[in-house]
Amino acid sequence: MKNLSESFGGEMRTERRLSARAYIVTADEDRTVLYAVQVEQTGGYLSWFDGTKERKMAISSSKQEGESISYVMETGVCYRFAPMTLETYRENIRDLLLGAPDFQTEEALFNALEEVVRRSW
Repeated sequence: MKNLSESFGGEMRTERRLSARAYIVTADEDRTVLYAVQVEQTGGYLSWFDGTKERKMAISSSKQEGESISYVMETGVCYRFAPMTLETYRENIRDLLLGAPDFQTEEALFNALEEVVRRSW
């Protein structure tokens, strides 16, 4: 994916769903983020499901860094999205979720995360 705005602050018109099925999300200023599924950018907004609710925020700028992407929101908070793997789930997520199982495959992990979305609506 190329940079969403050529000069950070340029108009962003891209509409797409990010390619990974799940992401580890970090933000120094927002300790409530953990993971994201169904990440979509529509115009100047980014939305994702975080396991309990849908989030939608206005994007100020973005930057692709390998397979990861960082978004600075209009609030000034920078959210970093890195594709989730079974290993990163075990290292960063599992122990923070109540009753989270130890999945044997990435497919089982992603299916479970997507099932949470289906059951929430």
